[in-house]
Amino acid sequence: MDFDRTNLPAVYDAGRGYSPEALNRWRAAISRAAGTTHPIDVAGVAERLDLHPYAPFFPKVGPMLRSTFASLALIERFFVDAGFELAFHDVVDSEVAACWSDYAERISLRADSILIQLDDHEFAEGLERLRAHASAHPERQPVTEPTDLLAFEAV
Repeated sequence: MDFDRTNLPAVYDAGRGYSPEALNRWRAAISRAAGTTHPIDVAGVAERLDLHPYAPFFPKVGPMLRSTFASLALIERFFVDAGFELAFHDVVDSEVAACWSDYAERISLRADSILIQLDDHEFAEGLERLRAHASAHPERQPVTEPTDLLAFEAV
């Protein structure tokens, strides 16, 4: 299922890689807000960009990520200024790949708005570092990235 802000409950129900515990916390927060919350998920916030799984392998993406993603304070201010208040905030680890080799294969497609900005040489070098890391970690351990779950309610 594609991510679409009009079908968030269905997207979350489909799993989106979040742990069952995180989904249950999210659903409980929505219920507590009596159905008046407006949930969003933010996979890239300024405070956690260094924890993005590909960041260590592509050194030049740091400034690109920081110029692209907003801080949590800015996101919250945007909603508060529009007449909402933060009802719930949690950070969950979202699985992006079953293991490092799967992640390297996915990244090799370069289907990422940040990675596409790298020149071919920078991308190839970073992919080589990522594949070396995957080779050194052959175990089937999930690759995760922190995702901020926020729910706002009208005031």
